[in-house]
Amino acid sequence: MNKSIEVLLVEDSEADRFLFEAMLEDLSDSILVSQACDGEQARNMLLEEKVSPNVIFLDINMPRMNGYEFLESSSSLLSKKNIQVYMLTSSNREQDKEQAASYSCVKGYLEKPCTVEVLASSLFHS
Repeated sequence: MNKSIEVLLVEDSEADRFLFEAMLEDLSDSILVSQACDGEQARNMLLEEKVSPNVIFLDINMPRMNGYEFLESSSSLLSKKNIQVYMLTSSNREQDKEQAASYSCVKGYLEKPCTVEVLASSLFHS
């Protein structure tokens, strides 16, 4: 891989952020990971151009601003910058999967716990 992939990991669980960042960084030296603890922080990071991710892994259930609220408030920015979003959540509810699929920027729905292979597939085969 020559080109770096910038990932924004939006997750309220510090333990999950640590685990997923380690998994992503183990995949390749050219993966750069930034973190946000909720949708509000992620939106602000994008608006203030503190990050320029190619891919966002987004939890659904978070305090202050959940994943859907983030998508609702940021969908035009995500489309404009061609940022791909993968939901990364413990929810296996069909309603959540359908709601996530209604956003054009959402390219996949990954259920936790998630394997390195699933993360790699999302990054390299999308």
